[in-house]
Amino acid sequence: MMTKSKTHIRDVLRLLAIAGAAFLFLAGTPQVVHAHNSYESSVPSDGEVLTSAPTTWTVTFAKSVPVSSASGEVVTPDGVRSALAPPRQGATDREIVFDLPANLSGDITARWRLIGVDGHVVSGRVRFSVRSETTPSSVAPITTPLQEPTPTLTETPTLAGTPEPAAITDDENIAVPEPLRVALRLTNYAALILLGGILFIEYSLVQGSVTTFAARRILRASSVAISVVPLMSFLILLNDVRGTGEGFASAFSTTLSLTAGLMHLSRLVVGVLIAGFLYLALQRGEMTQHFLRYIGGLFSFYCLTLAYVGHSRSQALPLIGIPTDVLHVLAASVWLGGLATLLLIVIPTFTAEQGVVAFTRFGKIAERAFIVILVTGIIQSLRLHGGVTSLFSTTHGVLLLLKIALVLLMVKFASKNRQRLITRAQRSSSQSTTTKAQLVRASVSEAVAGIAVVAVTAALVGASLG
Repeated sequence: MMTKSKTHIRDVLRLLAIAGAAFLFLAGTPQVVHAHNSYESSVPSDGEVLTSAPTTWTVTFAKSVPVSSASGEVVTPDGVRSALAPPRQGATDREIVFDLPANLSGDITARWRLIGVDGHVVSGRVRFSVRSETTPSSVAPITTPLQEPTPTLTETPTLAGTPEPAAITDDENIAVPEPLRVALRLTNYAALILLGGILFIEYSLVQGSVTTFAARRILRASSVAISVVPLMSFLILLNDVRGTGEGFASAFSTTLSLTAGLMHLSRLVVGVLIAGFLYLALQRGEMTQHFLRYIGGLFSFYCLTLAYVGHSRSQALPLIGIPTDVLHVLAASVWLGGLATLLLIVIPTFTAEQGVVAFTRFGKIAERAFIVILVTGIIQSLRLHGGVTSLFSTTHGVLLLLKIALVLLMVKFASKNRQRLITRAQRSSSQSTTTKAQLVRASVSEAVAGIAVVAVTAALVGASLG
């Protein structure tokens, strides 16, 4: 037994070494890649001094821009703000063009705000100066060079029901704090993983798990969460759009036109369907294979819609990133959700012998799930980070390293605890209480690390790489 355990640990460490080498080799030269959309250039450019008033303002971004979500304003030297007319698409889908007011003069600040394809709010400003013969002499010349624009990435819109702003304001994005958004994402991930874990255990290891008292309570809570969170996310996105100065009806239409808005609503519908199937199954008192297949298909589609509103959609190669993210979440549901199901449902409810068998079989499946998590995680890391430097110099990189460390910690706990459990269970197979206690101890440390992994994952969705 110990020889097999050591061999398994060596295999895992060897796999990690290969994966690390592949990451370092493929990462290439150090560079920073922004997970969300980011500003690239402007015409007029920041700090430019013009001899005549421009009639248009073109802003270019790193990624495609949903032009219907964009808005802008100009601030004249006397501090008067004027909202600009809705922009039009430029020469490419990465450009937006605003029409400027006539006869601008002096020091001008032009500000833009938009919703990215992943549903995140991005805003920034450009300063330029118009110096013509008609410029009033009272306007002081620019004496210091203007700094590069520092676009801000924020996800905190004006709450619904507040008066519509005539133009963008500096403090409009503080009403819905980022911790609340992280909490919603954490709730969504936790509910999804718990739901997936229970369904996996029911389908593969211990039939009848779904109909236990503990499972019913978890399934009801998870069903509510995966239905309510998308609705709240849609309302937050709606308020993000309203922050551009649109009225409610116009903002609602714009939100529906955005990929993120459509995915939030799709996730809401799928969540309600899953809840409906679970309700019917629990009313019957059994979960048939037919129902499990329907729910499993809906569950996979739910993961797909979730991937569309994160970095998998907004970063390079989305055709690779989206299915990779779906596989990552499914594998996490098998590993973390399955572990939670064993700890909260199977071990307390079923016999010690059934618990040992389920725990042992789960360990073999969890090893395969870990390989999927590792491979998909490497792919996503390569997509999000163009080099090793950004892993240590950005918030997203640090969180990603923390997540990797927690996963490795779970692997260590899993291998050691399962081996100890099998050895002790063989010595005390007749003592049901003792065996169950050993099962619980073998699961708790791994489960705690798993909770931390889910929390870090929720924070990673909103973190910028820049």
